[in-house]
Parts: sequence; structure tokens; C-alpha cells
Amino acid sequence: MSERKAIPDFELPATGNQRFRLSAFKGHPLILYFYPKDAPPGCTDESLQLRDLHAQFAKAGWAGRIAREWRGVKVAGHAAEVLAFPRSP
Repeated sequence: MSERKAIPDFELPATGNQRFRLSAFKGHPLILYFYPKDAPPGCTDESLQLRDLHAQFAKAGWAGRIAREWRGVKVAGHAAEVLAFPRSP
């Protein structure tokens, strides 16, 4: 996906035997995190960092479109980099 494009609606299984539907979050801040492989320590570490910063992400006020896409990242500090992005000029 390219930056600044609308994301097509989709639905996926979610934790707690629930379903996640993108359209349910229309008009609300939302960060989607996809990881490239299952179970490598880097993906797990980044997931934990994003979880730990959840309250701060909620305060940051994200829009319902792709504002930026990160690829080939280094896990250390990446969650904080994502958190800082909306405040960047």
C-alpha cells in the first residue's frame, strides 16, 4: 500500500474470540501493525513495545488512512519512532 490512501474495509479474527472489522473504527484513531513472520524475537519484541506505548498512541490522535508505512525496520526503538511520527513536522 502507498501512503495517504484509503484502506479497503476488511475483517479478521481477533483476540478474545472476537472479530476485527476496519469499518467499525471509521472516524477513530487507529494504528495497524502487521509483522512479516510469526514467532521471530524481533516481531515479538516490537509487538510488546507497541503494547507498552498503547496509552500514548491513543493520545496521539491518528487518522483512518495510511500516513506512513515502515519496512525493514530495526526493532529497538521503532515503537517510539512510530509514536513520534504524528508529532513530526
